[in-house]
Amino acid sequence: MALFSNRFDRADDPLFPFRVRATFILLSLAVLASITSWLILLRGGTINATDLYLLPIIAVIGVAGMVWLALDSRRVGAVLAVWLGAVATYELLDLHGSFVVVMRATNLLGYGTVWFMVVTIAAFIALPPRRALLFSLGYNALAVVINVAAFSSGIRGDQFNGVLQFHAANIAALVVLWALSQLQMRYAQVERLSSVDSLTGLLNRRSFQTRLIRTEGVYSVVMFDIDFFKRVNDTHGHAFGDLVLREVAATLTNHAPPDSSLARWGGEEFMLLLPGVSALDARVKAAQLCEAVLSARPGGTEITLSAGVAQYKSGEQSDATLERADEALYRVKNTGRNRATVIE
Repeated sequence: MALFSNRFDRADDPLFPFRVRATFILLSLAVLASITSWLILLRGGTINATDLYLLPIIAVIGVAGMVWLALDSRRVGAVLAVWLGAVATYELLDLHGSFVVVMRATNLLGYGTVWFMVVTIAAFIALPPRRALLFSLGYNALAVVINVAAFSSGIRGDQFNGVLQFHAANIAALVVLWALSQLQMRYAQVERLSSVDSLTGLLNRRSFQTRLIRTEGVYSVVMFDIDFFKRVNDTHGHAFGDLVLREVAATLTNHAPPDSSLARWGGEEFMLLLPGVSALDARVKAAQLCEAVLSARPGGTEITLSAGVAQYKSGEQSDATLERADEALYRVKNTGRNRATVIE
């Protein structure tokens, strides 16, 4: 299932995987809350038109959103747009139909108002900060317009205080959530910078080794090396060499299996982790990746890769697997280059 796959991580949003998971949880809770409230109100005979029709719609949208997310997490933005729009519409209608009525009759805010802030909280959990801010500002602005219109004919001092406190609390929550989201993004960016190679955007050596240690069961590793890379630097300069490295990394990323892990190992070397793949199948994949790089012509020139493949042996240390991949690569370098070989 795509829901928990790293395949769809977005480089511009390091919290994207968290947002997908958070959205799934939010939708689950929304479905449960809306169905429960609808049944309680219906049974108690106190349900109004807003609750009668919109609560089931919100539940249906939530279930549909979870199914959509499970099939393709890249659509999290569209799922959230529909779901948050539906919930915000419900809360604004409830504000007009319940808040104003209760306030005029009792000078109290009413039970439904405690849920108004939840929409803002959900937006900041599930959406990138800027989108969450814009959504929440529009949402709260509409609430202010509704109450200004509702009480335009007159409002007592105690009612004005209640309305003012309601909006002040929601705006304060919005400001706090915005500040927390900025801190969250900064921490995520720092963590990302510490785990990726700054030139290519791939995992760095330390992060790859950590991922390798945590991999369970059968796996294979492939060590790639750009053939005659020193010649590229000497002929075209180091800036061109950096361009070649970036384009090789992009080509490998675009053609690597979705559940694999790719890293810059150092210099012109790259490492690929293939969970659940045998050495022979890994060799086939490595050869395909070498061909993909050759066809892509990084930097507009002919670039070839050599690849050494090794499969993890039960009970051995991961370093031993890496050493065999390095030995296989060394063998390729000494026997022709531009191909892949395996050392058992």
